[in-house]
Amino acid sequence: MIAYGAAMFVFWFMLPITPSLLTFGYPDSAADVNSSKKLLKYLQRYNEAIVKTTEVVHYMIFMTIFWLLPTLLSMVKRMKFIDNEESQP
Repeated sequence: MIAYGAAMFVFWFMLPITPSLLTFGYPDSAADVNSSKKLLKYLQRYNEAIVKTTEVVHYMIFMTIFWLLPTLLSMVKRMKFIDNEESQP
């Protein structure tokens, strides 16, 4: 559990410093994205944040499914085994 917590802490710091869509701001007017260069830069900023967030979520789901769940299942099996031993005379 400590290793899982440490990995989640690392993944948390891998997230973009700003939330992916909220703080970049929306264009106030068409003039903010009137040229191709401005529009491209704006879309690249959004894309970079979305891709980074998606990668981190992907790794977190991978770790949860392939590490945490088998660990929890083995702990439950052990607990059942211990309970069965204690109930037998």
